[in-house]
Amino acid sequence: MVRVSDCLGVVATDSHPLRRPGEHTTGGKVVRTSTLKAGPRYLKAMLVQCAWSAWRTRPNDPMVLWARAIAERRGKRIAIVALARKLATVLWAVWRHDRPYDSSRAATRPPSSGEQAA
Repeated sequence: MVRVSDCLGVVATDSHPLRRPGEHTTGGKVVRTSTLKAGPRYLKAMLVQCAWSAWRTRPNDPMVLWARAIAERRGKRIAIVALARKLATVLWAVWRHDRPYDSSRAATRPPSSGEQAA
């Protein structure tokens, strides 16, 4: 099994490429940009292409099913961007925690304190 940390070398894995907001400060006024505008363009484009590929080739994957539910409410393009962001989050978690990808956890959320686990 290849560990992601072996491939990354000394790259800091504490920062997430799409979740850190940008900043545009002028005249003492701080303006935060949205998280979708943050991060390297080529990385965002690659994640969107991965999302399109998953959408077309893995229709029963839990993350794709989650994105299809979003597409019904908001449209396909928004769902693809949401899926790309979720892919980025999953990749970051795999790198950060040095664990293999578990598809059963990819599209779920832990129950809140008021909910019963099924």
